[in-house]
Amino acid sequence: MPVIKGIHIADLHLGTSFRYLTGQGIEELRRNDFVSNFNVAIDEALKRGVDLFIIAGDVFHRAEPTAKDFIAFTHGLGRLINNGIDVVVIAGNHDKPKSSKAKTLLEGLQALGLPKFHYIHTVSREPKPLIIEKGGVKVGIAPLPYVDPRLVKDFDVPYQAFIRDKVGKLKDHPAISDADFKVLVAHLMIDKAKYLEIFPYFKEEPKVSLSDIHEGFFDYIALGHIHTPQKVGSRAYYSGSIERINFAEKDEDKGFIYFELGRDGGLYVEEALMNKGIAGFYIDFITLGRELTPPPPPGGEGIGKSEIKELFIEFVKSYLRGRGDELINEVVSRGLKILQEEGLI
Repeated sequence: MPVIKGIHIADLHLGTSFRYLTGQGIEELRRNDFVSNFNVAIDEALKRGVDLFIIAGDVFHRAEPTAKDFIAFTHGLGRLINNGIDVVVIAGNHDKPKSSKAKTLLEGLQALGLPKFHYIHTVSREPKPLIIEKGGVKVGIAPLPYVDPRLVKDFDVPYQAFIRDKVGKLKDHPAISDADFKVLVAHLMIDKAKYLEIFPYFKEEPKVSLSDIHEGFFDYIALGHIHTPQKVGSRAYYSGSIERINFAEKDEDKGFIYFELGRDGGLYVEEALMNKGIAGFYIDFITLGRELTPPPPPGGEGIGKSEIKELFIEFVKSYLRGRGDELINEVVSRGLKILQEEGLI
């Protein structure tokens, strides 16, 4: 049986701003951080000739993205589908509008009936799997977009039972029974997962177990919502976000997952790292500054705050060489404020 190859990413958050990074030039750098890493995953998909490109929720940081962010996404989408790659996207909580009656641009794309673009926005009363055929091989996709816990309360059932029922209906659907491979794509929180409280609701949001999502039935489980990349089950993975959302994530590597179904009769998974953007640049320098300032590490020599300032300015000039004095001055100005808040200068 042929091997099915795929890329799994999640939590793109295209259009993310950064509270420390304000100003037109810096905001454009920040936007490009996310777009650039999205394209890194696309480049890898094209290089490896994958069959599937899975986005497990939160394409945009806001349900109503700017035209620039939407165009960046559709440009990447075009590169994938024009090369014969099926793109499966589920809605994350950031993709859902505040009003249940409102529509989104992603729904508009789905309405166009684009070949090889599959967007699932809501969980219906009787959910259906998506069947994708590649070279005579059937892949059954069980999509589970984000389910707002507040809405589940209206059904007077525990959140875990609601999720268990919906995934159960997907796995028991006749269409998926004869699929060669079964893949669950979900945007939720697994109880075993490690996470940072980058959003206030993470702590209070209900968690589900691997048994609630019927882990044993699926050949691969592509998860989104938690930004920390990790393996949470024998076949269940969070790819993590593609870039750092804020300084709370400063110590985390970001990336995506390449997987193969049917390789040597099983599952092959490979994690790939992303580039560090402007936020990573600040984080790296602050880390460096803490290592250099007194008290120095045993046997080392610290440097003074004035030298840290000078070093930072040279660091920026090197990082943004050729980008123009206006942008360099903007980044220096904002960065010095961060260093002051961190007590480094």
